[in-house]
Amino acid sequence: MKPNFLVIGAVKCATTSLCDILGSHPQIFVTQPKEPDFFCDDGVFARGWEWYESLYEGAIGKVAIGEGSTGYTKALLHPNSAERIASYLPDAKLIHIVRHPLKRIESHWLHLVAAGLDVTPFTEALKKWPHMIDTSLYWKQISRYRGFYPDKNLLVLLFEDLVKNPHAVLEKVYRFLDVTPELASADPARASHVSATFRLDTPLLRFLRRLPGMRTAKNLAPRISRNIIDAMRRPLPDRPQWPADLRERIIALVREYAGMFLRFYGKAVDYWQLN
Repeated sequence: MKPNFLVIGAVKCATTSLCDILGSHPQIFVTQPKEPDFFCDDGVFARGWEWYESLYEGAIGKVAIGEGSTGYTKALLHPNSAERIASYLPDAKLIHIVRHPLKRIESHWLHLVAAGLDVTPFTEALKKWPHMIDTSLYWKQISRYRGFYPDKNLLVLLFEDLVKNPHAVLEKVYRFLDVTPELASADPARASHVSATFRLDTPLLRFLRRLPGMRTAKNLAPRISRNIIDAMRRPLPDRPQWPADLRERIIALVREYAGMFLRFYGKAVDYWQLN
């Protein structure tokens, strides 16, 4: 078995929610984990095609078979993804979901903070992780795939449309994947990885998690362990405030790519109101 569709990103644009919903459809199979990163991560790619194909052993009888790795549209970080995918899956259908470029960058930063990486403050993070900006250059990202695939194999979705009218967007996805929309049972409005309720491990808690015997202690006293862990966690920081000069520089970089992307996919060039 091998996939016939991929959700290729972008990160922090509801790809997890989309894959969860798709995976609940009786005619669709989505890998677990949802993000194997096979085509973008050199270390994972080195495991070989046989390993990757083993992820789809449960897909027999399914119409649409796929996975969703947001690394596939981080061209600056993973420049070989599109070429590898086209080489192994020349007939695949690809789904790219995007959102307001600056809001996506903000959420990307919060995602890195949640992962425990030392990326604060926000302005320093943008220097340290330039792919955070590059990932929001959607026309650049999708153009890499348009060089290998016809447009009929590429479905572009907007996060804002998914939030506003999830039923219509999901029906479009089902039809793109050639499955029956009427068989879907999941609530398309449900969300995954909601940042408002997410809490961070403190440095001390991350240290304690690595101690020998920690897992055993959690299993012996799960309720006590959970209460201690909850007490040692903290909420995500607020969304970052953009210094005016930084915001202007990023908008100047993003605007042209956003305009080309929006025009090509049938949206007004001011859809995201970058100013």
